[in-house]
Amino acid sequence: MVVLGLLLIAAGSGVLTGLSSGDGWGPLTTAMILIGAGAGLVMPAATSALMGAVPAESAVVGSALNDPIQQAGSALGVAVLGAVLSSTYTSEMPVGAPGAARHAVSEALVLAARTRDEGLAAAAREAFTSAMSVTFLVGVCGVLGAAVLALFLMQNRATEAAAKEAARPQDQFATVAGP
Repeated sequence: MVVLGLLLIAAGSGVLTGLSSGDGWGPLTTAMILIGAGAGLVMPAATSALMGAVPAESAVVGSALNDPIQQAGSALGVAVLGAVLSSTYTSEMPVGAPGAARHAVSEALVLAARTRDEGLAAAAREAFTSAMSVTFLVGVCGVLGAAVLALFLMQNRATEAAAKEAARPQDQFATVAGP
């Protein structure tokens, strides 16, 4: 489930890499549905895997560590993707653009509206769209990397658990309750 969920998230983010300002709501809605469905599959399965990897006597500690680990991962992801977005936007803006406009799309659009410079507004929108595409592409690569790790790391846990269950002696005298 974790790998499938991560692949859905990557697919949704992949849709977002190709968005342009005139695409409308269709691709955005598709991407959000894919990302939401993927997250819905990943989170419970990952939490279950975490709790299954912790001995029963340490379940409280495992549960307590789940939230900070998720929050730290989210903060790191936002920091990395934010840095990619910011640096790509700055590099995509024309060299002759005013300083503040080169570093923030909001500043560029405010300045363009104040000076009625449609060229600056168009350049800012294009730079931002390009920066978003690059940022989502980096996100896709990260999620696909996580899917590969999950495929190999979590598969071993499932295989080990199945092997332990198969090796456990079965009670010969257990009765099955009938209807």
